[in-house]
Amino acid sequence: MTTAECPLADVIDLESAKGALLGNSGTASIKIDTLSLPGLPALDSLDARLGRENPQLKQIKNLELASRAKTVLARKASIPDIGVGVSYGFRNALMANGQKASDMVGLQVGVSLPVFFGAKQQNEIDEADLMNRATEEQYGTAELSLYANLRSTHSEAHGRQELIPLYSKELIPQYEATYNSSLSLYSVGKTSFAMLISNLTTLINSKIELAKIEAAYFSASAEISN
Repeated sequence: MTTAECPLADVIDLESAKGALLGNSGTASIKIDTLSLPGLPALDSLDARLGRENPQLKQIKNLELASRAKTVLARKASIPDIGVGVSYGFRNALMANGQKASDMVGLQVGVSLPVFFGAKQQNEIDEADLMNRATEEQYGTAELSLYANLRSTHSEAHGRQELIPLYSKELIPQYEATYNSSLSLYSVGKTSFAMLISNLTTLINSKIELAKIEAAYFSASAEISN
């Protein structure tokens, strides 16, 4: 069980505190059971993975590829279609001089013109070009937004990562030492009950804040890892 999940009675050694308040020896202790933190991936590796694996970018990229294909087909349909054919004919007839007539070779050239270019093909080209530009802009906007969010979340997680040892190894042990000192002084009448409660409150609040920081770190770490 983590400290963030423990009830207050488990976090503070109440028996020691009660003994000190009654004049017996003993000090109260605070458990500092911080969680094992996963390391943060490098930002450049996250950038590369985002470009490869993000489903939103993949979907927009597929739309962009489809619009480009439509543009190519629309432009191809507007180009005149030229056809060339070759034929060969055998002739068995004889000429007047008695010689066999020469075989015949034929060549046909045909041109198919887009007669409705202004009303049909050009409209299809314009529509395909418009869709292509729209998907390119959509991809660029989505990419910028996702990269900005990734950097923000990574920065947030890095900040939480640096705060955790500050609380667990420096602040909380200091507050615990201050509280235990005031507990000992209170047991011999050298400090007020209000001061004792103030030091206890500071200690408890610092432990609660550490639990919140850990939760925020795990949340941000999980978000950038997905």
